Amino acid sequence: MIERHQRDVGGTDEQVAQRMGMLTALAKKAGLTYRLDLARAVEEGAIVSDFDTLVRLGVECGLDAEATREALARRVGVTGVPTFVFNGQAGDS
Repeated sequence: MIERHQRDVGGTDEQVAQRMGMLTALAKKAGLTYRLDLARAVEEGAIVSDFDTLVRLGVECGLDAEATREALARRVGVTGVPTFVFNGQAGDS
């Protein structure tokens, strides 16, 4: 990611590190955590709308796989099985 940033924006290693530090600080101020490794996964083509991908990334961050899967399911409105998701909306059969 640093190499791509240098290619796209330019600057020395020190300047890129400073920008990344500023981004991390801004995220923290907003109550978020900026994870360069997760940003790299997205840059490398991870499909973040895919549940399995999100669970894998969560596990890489130290989260429990099953708890992550359940939290994601609740987030889109899954309350029973089977549930069909169409156009971002969940509905039980």
